[in-house]
Amino acid sequence: MPLLNDQKCKASRYQTKGTMDIPKKICVNGNDIKLDNRYDCSTECVIYVAVCKLCNQKQPKTNFYFGQTLNSLMSRCNGHREKFKDTKFEQSALSCHNKEEHEENLGEKLTNFSFGVVEQVSPQHLNRCEDYYIWLTRADKDGLNRYKVSK
Repeated sequence: MPLLNDQKCKASRYQTKGTMDIPKKICVNGNDIKLDNRYDCSTECVIYVAVCKLCNQKQPKTNFYFGQTLNSLMSRCNGHREKFKDTKFEQSALSCHNKEEHEENLGEKLTNFSFGVVEQVSPQHLNRCEDYYIWLTRADKDGLNRYKVSK
């Protein structure tokens, strides 16, 4: 199985070449969020966090996004990646952020983000767990979950 920091993984080829930027835990709005490095990009039913590396260089852990996927994390990253086009950017919070804050880097797609798996949960608990992390970290107010995306 390819790991998130393995160059064979499509999801991670947009990460920094062979290294995971997010440590075993991150502090988001004063909350320590543990990341579970046991999982890889083929793991299904996960809650994940994406952190904007460009914003993080200026002010650490300020622009973050919590998401969920029933499918593999690689599939979900591919979904986000596909929205980095002028005609589709409003369909993903990550591409909305990139267009608004780093438009000159829009073509870099997911290169500007680091991903980490927060936890794997059962399919019936995905919504509840994602909502919990968004609530805990105020991601809907202070993070990238504040973007209202169109379908």
